[in-house]
Amino acid sequence: MDLPFILVLLCAIAQGTTRVLISYDIACQWIKRLQERISQYSISAALNLSSLSYWKVVVPKFHLSGHGQSCQLGCNINYTKAAGRMCSKGIESGWSQLGSMLIWI
Repeated sequence: MDLPFILVLLCAIAQGTTRVLISYDIACQWIKRLQERISQYSISAALNLSSLSYWKVVVPKFHLSGHGQSCQLGCNINYTKAAGRMCSKGIESGWSQLGSMLIWI
């Protein structure tokens, strides 16, 4: 997850992005030591998350109930300014209906 994130973020910052909101099923774990992991990639030498004007990670609402209380409070999208009504799982919500139509190889 780290390398794709770094590549997308570097491109976004190069185009002027300064505010980032990440929604990820296990954001509460993924965020731990993220800056340390980022600095291990040579392509991201100049990438410092604290230089962003806004940086926040949240757990999508659908997954939040499976997390502990500290995560439910700290990574809750409901308490995130300008994102509280976002589910952030829309793309996945129809997958169960597609199950019989998918071909697994």
